[in-house]
Amino acid sequence: MLLIGANNCTAQKKLPIHNKRVEIANHNISFNMNDSILLYINQYRQNKGLASLQLDSIVSVVALEHSINMATKKTAFGHDGFEERMQKIVKKFPKMKASAENVAFGKLSVEGVVKGWMNSPHHRKNIEGNYMYMGIGVAKDSKGISFFTQIFIRK
Repeated sequence: MLLIGANNCTAQKKLPIHNKRVEIANHNISFNMNDSILLYINQYRQNKGLASLQLDSIVSVVALEHSINMATKKTAFGHDGFEERMQKIVKKFPKMKASAENVAFGKLSVEGVVKGWMNSPHHRKNIEGNYMYMGIGVAKDSKGISFFTQIFIRK
């Protein structure tokens, strides 16, 4: 099962997250999934003649917090709190000009979640958007369901 949602809003330190596994509040978080999602998204963007996105660690932390909150049911699946997440990012990047967010959940591989986003016009629009940075957060719930958050930023 794949459920996806898209949201966009118009309104750096670049520290890439490398292949690491950490445990946060008993949730498996795989940063190598972030790298793989970034790779697939940038391959797609390059094939379309678009600039590659850079993975931003600050934006990824905000995305990860949202994924953890969805996985722990602190917030419903979707875009609740999007404006608050963007306010956190604006504190670090006050010149931010645009943002968008994609979410998904399910027992999905990296290929599966990216394919789901690409098959959705709203998600694909975000992926193809005029953005420079991306943050990715992936968290699993106690049943092994992955929750994905992808945030796009243009400054």
